[in-house]
Amino acid sequence: MKIIFAQIFSFIFIIEICSATLPTLYEYYTNNGLEINAGLEANGLEFTLNHKPFVIYSGSFHYFRIVPEYWSHTLQKFKAAGLNTVQLYIAWNRHEPQPGHFDFDSYGLNLTEFLHEIRKADLFAIVRPGPYICAEWDLGGFPSWLLKDPHMSLRTPYEGFLEPVRKYYRKVFEIINEFQFTKNGGPIIALQVENELFSDPESLMNKDRSLKYLDKLHQMIVNENHFQQLLFTSDPVSVARSVPVRPLKYLLETANLNQNALDSLTQLKNNQKNRPIYVSEFWPGWFDQWGEHETHHRYAP
Repeated sequence: MKIIFAQIFSFIFIIEICSATLPTLYEYYTNNGLEINAGLEANGLEFTLNHKPFVIYSGSFHYFRIVPEYWSHTLQKFKAAGLNTVQLYIAWNRHEPQPGHFDFDSYGLNLTEFLHEIRKADLFAIVRPGPYICAEWDLGGFPSWLLKDPHMSLRTPYEGFLEPVRKYYRKVFEIINEFQFTKNGGPIIALQVENELFSDPESLMNKDRSLKYLDKLHQMIVNENHFQQLLFTSDPVSVARSVPVRPLKYLLETANLNQNALDSLTQLKNNQKNRPIYVSEFWPGWFDQWGEHETHHRYAP
């Protein structure tokens, strides 16, 4: 019995020593906060963060669906699950319910507070501001007032659509720019441009128009709002096979899938031979609709 207690004590002692000496994520990737020379980069076969190898283990957190009292607790569960990064959508229609009336401060909508919570949890962040987010959210996050324009053409270079996007982006980047990794060692290491654009049949049929739209968003993000972290797109790889975003070389393609992972990732690798692979969405099931009486929608592993 004494031997068992001695072994347990030794094990606890080793854990205490290790936990006392291991650096946090931020300490390691910022050299104890003293040196940040680069953000997340995808220039070879693996990601690097501040020139150190980095593997993204991310999970999605829709902060606007969860009461703020649970934000910190849920982020601790992310940590306990072995994740190092939080993906977060920003729902435009929650933050601009009427034209020009922005709300990033009300209960459940304080984006600044949420980003601070991510940083306190020693996690990194990948932002997905849309303007279209899908997320099984009304109109994919678009404010319904956009449809008052009889000529409205969503997810296109139509200026009547781009101008409201520009104003929305301006407000978003006023907040998130202060949380960039390469600026003050903030949590944000990457940003997704749009969301599953080429899953939309009309966008797929009008490839050139869609690529022009993505380029317009890129100009807003980088040139107008001075965002400096890694940018990527997210589409099912089967769709990206017919419309790779390679003409827009500044956008990393990522995988969005629910099954047949090997085939999808092989295709993604063929699209981008010398860039790392990132599965930006892996969904093991599908939502249930109100009134359905069949079993839950699940996919086989």
